[in-house]
Amino acid sequence: MNPSRQGSVIGTPKWRIPQWMLMPYLSVLGLVLPVLVYLLMMSHLGWRAPVFGDRAQSNAAAVAEGTVYLFVSETNKQYYDTIGGNYEVLVQPWRKYFKARGREYTEISDLDQVRPRANTVVILPSAIAIGADERRTLAGLQESGVSVLTTWASGTRNSDGEWTGWDFLQSLGIVVLGEREKLQGSERQITMSAETPLTLSQAPGQRVWLSPASEPMLRFRGDYIAARLTDWYRVETPGYPSEGAVVYTESRTSRTVGFAFAETSWDASLNLIYPTLDDALLWLQRQPMIALANWPNGYHAAQLVEMDTEHLFGAANALADMLKARGIPGTFFLLTSEAIKDPKTVRRLANDRFDIAYHGDIHIGFAKQSEAEQQNRLTLMRQQLASLDPALARSARGFRAPTEAYEPITERLLQKMGIRYHLVDPSRTEAALPFFLKAKDVSPDDELLVMPRTQRDDLNQLSLTQDPQVLLKALTDDMDNNRRDGGLGTLSVHSQNMSPGQPLNQAMAPYLDRLLQYQRSGDLWLASGEQVEQWWRARRNVAVVGSRQGLRLELDISVKGNAPVSGVTVLVMVPARGTVPTIRVTKVGAVQPVVKRVDDYTSQLVFPTLQPGNYAYQVNFSRRTK
Repeated sequence: MNPSRQGSVIGTPKWRIPQWMLMPYLSVLGLVLPVLVYLLMMSHLGWRAPVFGDRAQSNAAAVAEGTVYLFVSETNKQYYDTIGGNYEVLVQPWRKYFKARGREYTEISDLDQVRPRANTVVILPSAIAIGADERRTLAGLQESGVSVLTTWASGTRNSDGEWTGWDFLQSLGIVVLGEREKLQGSERQITMSAETPLTLSQAPGQRVWLSPASEPMLRFRGDYIAARLTDWYRVETPGYPSEGAVVYTESRTSRTVGFAFAETSWDASLNLIYPTLDDALLWLQRQPMIALANWPNGYHAAQLVEMDTEHLFGAANALADMLKARGIPGTFFLLTSEAIKDPKTVRRLANDRFDIAYHGDIHIGFAKQSEAEQQNRLTLMRQQLASLDPALARSARGFRAPTEAYEPITERLLQKMGIRYHLVDPSRTEAALPFFLKAKDVSPDDELLVMPRTQRDDLNQLSLTQDPQVLLKALTDDMDNNRRDGGLGTLSVHSQNMSPGQPLNQAMAPYLDRLLQYQRSGDLWLASGEQVEQWWRARRNVAVVGSRQGLRLELDISVKGNAPVSGVTVLVMVPARGTVPTIRVTKVGAVQPVVKRVDDYTSQLVFPTLQPGNYAYQVNFSRRTK
């Protein structure tokens, strides 16, 4: 329903997840609750939730000082009643959230009940009807430093239920461009950007699916965007450029977070919505936060350019020439039945130190084949490359299944033969990050790294256009989207499309020039598949823990294993806009990091090299930028 019209019942969802589908989540919850209880107890001692595993985890346990108020007014209840809706349907998800997270909050029916103090937040849960007095009271609270979290179309009607437009949201710093009439298929997806104060607990490029609901998605813009409106490939939907589903902004005295969708959309992705709410509340309460960055040396995102080297094998030289001229690493997945026909090209690729990996023996997928047949094919694949260069056959670390067709048996066999990474289809994971494949009787050091193809490949693009300029724009748009999201961008192209004069050949050089420009600016890490795999293994040996002590953070970093790790980057979300952290070493032998300001709320601590061991620092937030 359009909030400016009356008709269908607002607050009455059209769809619910069947109970049987929730059973896996309930099982996980049974395991997680004891951990959350422990974290909550520790937080009272000043301990902050650490970073576990491959990325930052939820900050749910980091309860900050101050009060969170949930504003459930009689005005809203009466308005929803008049249109046949049920406001409880929109409020109840908040109660469930606070209960699941073990966080205290105060439910109020009158904004005069708010007692402003440091780190106070008022939540407006799809509060469509807000009267003039309530608006004045809320403005006064904001002036005193109270922050606001609002969902959907709050404040678009007055206490009499009359339409007042988007002015109220505008007063909070949220620009509303209208609504999306439908929320179906890929339009039900939003995509998370990495390394924002609201997404520290999310992987970059994380697809978040929203439940169908009566309330349409709105189109927001704000000073900063934490989640974008995109299609399944994470490309901004035509007609909706630079529009946010979750935005955040700050005025002179108050912070605001806006969700462009209603609470009835949460059910499909509670495991992703809840961490976003955790981080949003911490940011609104002006709490410093830390996380281990995904990429080395302060890079926000990574980009891999790879070729499936198949038919017209020799056309690989055209891409190799372009990459070499610019000093850009690349990965060539060799179809070995074609490679043995062109040993000169294989030697050239190896001599120029490109990452050489396997693309199978013939161009037929591995899915639905017996284990014995798959094993025979993998053995033949390695033998064929060994006939050209035994050392190269042994050192090739990556694999990419023909036609992206594989199954668990394939990956188990790859792991046994020593393959270190597998470049897979874009539907394998909802995030734009690699992940390690857990397998029985396989040590963590030997786990296969699964790397998703995150961008449309040349086959996708050429099916839409044969115009080199249009193709260049599409390739660049995909790269820019990933660069904003902070994930692993993976462009896959095919040798048969790279011959001179073909559209891909004409578009590739200016595309690579753009990549090089972003790398030189320190924004985008250009890496081969092997380099990504090696970094990801090194990164998992690093752990970061922070504890809040008054107005500063105590930071502990540990590096396990026997090898040093270079380029470790720690993100610091500062408590006050424009603050740049200052770092003091508190343990003898600790390496002093380089401090880089990213934006008003984010800084990076970049460590050139960390030897195995433990390091301790004190992070202060008294210095402001000019």
